[in-house]
Amino acid sequence: MTSFNKRVFEMLVRVLVFSKTYPQFFAKGSPARLLIDEIESIMQKWSAHKTSQTAGEGDAKISTGDRAAARDALKSQLEAISRTAKG
Repeated sequence: MTSFNKRVFEMLVRVLVFSKTYPQFFAKGSPARLLIDEIESIMQKWSAHKTSQTAGEGDAKISTGDRAAARDALKSQLEAISRTAKG
């Protein structure tokens, strides 16, 4: 997530906190309440996406580590084969 997206996310969180703190400004059925409800649903989806994206980054790091370990193992095996062939 880019820094711009993080700032937008944090701003929307502040809007939701404000709506929870001052519910008298957001009467049921009012256009403001409808927008707050829409923001809440968007934030839930965005939070789920952010969580899955963060989990994917961890998987990529693990995968990179696995590839490096496999590369090292292959290199040592090829060097052993080369030494055996020279002998």
